[in-house]
Amino acid sequence: MKDLKIKIQTVFLPFIYVSIITCVVYGIIRWGFDFQLGLLLLTDDILNFWIPMAISTIIGLYWIRPRIRVLTLTSKSIKTQHAFQIISVLAIAAPIIVSQHYIEKSAFNLIEINSVEEIKSHPTEKYFKVVNYEVDRNSWFPFTFREIAGKNHEDLDYYQYYNCVFSANKNIWSVLEYTLFLDNIGNTSDNYSKYMAFNDASLKDFQNYDYAAVHYFEKLSNSEKRNRILLAIKKNNDQINPDEQIILMPKMDSFENKLGNNFIWIFGTFVISALVMFILIYIAKIDPKGLQNFKNNVPPEEDDLKEILQFLNPKGPHKITAIVLLLMLFVFIVLSMLGYNLYAPIKDELLALGASRNKEVESGEYWRMFTSLFIHYGILHFIINLFGLGVALAMLERVIGDWRLIFAIILCAIIDAYASIYWAEFSVIVGTSGAIYGLFGIIFVFYLYRNFLNEPLDIMWLSIITFIIINFLFEYQGYDNSFKIGGLITGIILGFIYIYTDKTLLKKPKFNFFDHQ
Repeated sequence: MKDLKIKIQTVFLPFIYVSIITCVVYGIIRWGFDFQLGLLLLTDDILNFWIPMAISTIIGLYWIRPRIRVLTLTSKSIKTQHAFQIISVLAIAAPIIVSQHYIEKSAFNLIEINSVEEIKSHPTEKYFKVVNYEVDRNSWFPFTFREIAGKNHEDLDYYQYYNCVFSANKNIWSVLEYTLFLDNIGNTSDNYSKYMAFNDASLKDFQNYDYAAVHYFEKLSNSEKRNRILLAIKKNNDQINPDEQIILMPKMDSFENKLGNNFIWIFGTFVISALVMFILIYIAKIDPKGLQNFKNNVPPEEDDLKEILQFLNPKGPHKITAIVLLLMLFVFIVLSMLGYNLYAPIKDELLALGASRNKEVESGEYWRMFTSLFIHYGILHFIINLFGLGVALAMLERVIGDWRLIFAIILCAIIDAYASIYWAEFSVIVGTSGAIYGLFGIIFVFYLYRNFLNEPLDIMWLSIITFIIINFLFEYQGYDNSFKIGGLITGIILGFIYIYTDKTLLKKPKFNFFDHQ
């Protein structure tokens, strides 16, 4: 019982306190600065999910993580502590994420107006009951968005939109949404038949839609859905200004029922998260040394987090690695803030951001071969490439030096861009995979000359092989990957050139991931 009391006081109660405080504080900030003042100019996806995850990760690393070190399931508890840390982050994040939907729906009242023109007088409001309006059905056009989701791309989702302008204002749109969710692993012809039936049914429903029965309209805020629709509107009429468009979605259900059971879900999620943490804490044992170090505020002898952060320090021993990774991260964050689809951006969206394709490059847009390096097919693609790039840069920086590394990145990227354009004429090219494989080619050559003997082979090759396997298993639908071979061959050739033009490279200190001396 004494040990349980220590575990509750040291880990469980602080987890409960920080979870409640974080959820409440972030909710207040979101309610005041976003819903009331409209000052948080980020997409709903970022505010509802990614920021809560980021906040929970920071709290987990800097507040919960030191406390978890007092617990262990085995005598060698590093892996166990990592699992505890991940679970604690998810447990903190879950109630915050669920609560955002409740706050978002409860923060707005139903505003009654006479015409859609009056919506412009309420820029921070979301729900409107319009007394007099007329939808111009002759202005309609359809737009279909297809999304492949799931860990193994097993889900095929269709979003069908029918867009019409209001007769009173050509910049205010009424949009009907229809959805179809299919099994992507199933029969292709069967899926096609289901989609065609869905397309016919949604078109018929749209043509017979009774706008007189609409209870209220929801104005879409800055979100991926809104950006998708604006992209379709812009494509249908390139003369319009997307920033001036207002997107309304008609709702047939009662406004009073919009909250549903969200509050119960918040409470239930918090209880489940707390219960999971309590069970883990209950079955774990106390590490006497870890407890003593925590009480005396003694840092651990080995801190893998600090070691990893060394690679993000531009003033540290891996400055080129840090600069490149931070630049990639900065561009991704900026694009996300501008409304970039974090999950499955469509080809038109990627091309608008600067992706590379044969047609555009041959038309003189050569800059795309460079800008495409900073664009990725969603957050998973970005994380995979950031991991592979970090591994390759960290392994090469102290072996070949700063300038040779910079030259290798640029050359592999350019050769990769040219190869991808001519090998995959109609594909949209994004990401740094080709450049990463080029750096892997240089690593392979230097390994042949035994320049990596001081690094445990399981760490070095496990990192590279993990990246390669994930990269090939993650099939980007409609986005070419074959050009990686061009980058790999370029890297191998460049590696031999480096060695034969400067033999002193082989005399440099052998590489070690965490040797900063």
